[in-house]
Amino acid sequence: METNVHHLPPDLADFLVHVSTGRRPQTSVRYVRVLEHLARFVAEIKLDVVAHQLGTDCAMLLGSEREFDCGSAFWRVFGYDELVCCLPSFIEDEWLLPQHADARTQVSLTARLLPWMRRRGIIDMSLCACAYWDAEYAVKKARARLEVCAKP
Repeated sequence: METNVHHLPPDLADFLVHVSTGRRPQTSVRYVRVLEHLARFVAEIKLDVVAHQLGTDCAMLLGSEREFDCGSAFWRVFGYDELVCCLPSFIEDEWLLPQHADARTQVSLTARLLPWMRRRGIIDMSLCACAYWDAEYAVKKARARLEVCAKP
């Protein structure tokens, strides 16, 4: 699948292919939109969020790295373990896509991304198990918020 998802590591492009296989074209387009939004999220994540999730040293490192290239700074200094730590913020209201269907897809893909990364062995559960469970709980909370919003 050809995409214009910038500043994401190849494994996330593989994830996009994995989740898009057999889907309708409009669904695949929504998946691309969500992953592009994830790229914006890691490029623009607030340093105080990084400090809260990963520590102040990590936030300072990311801030320094952003001086060179903001878009790919996160991936130059961090990996998937750190992404797992930050994913709950990606599905907070501040970062949810404005269209309800897109927001639901964002939460759904986040829910699928977590076990996909675990199965592929690209996250170290001995390091990020608590963050993994926090992210799964954040998915449940986001789904409940979206369900409330969808009711007339």
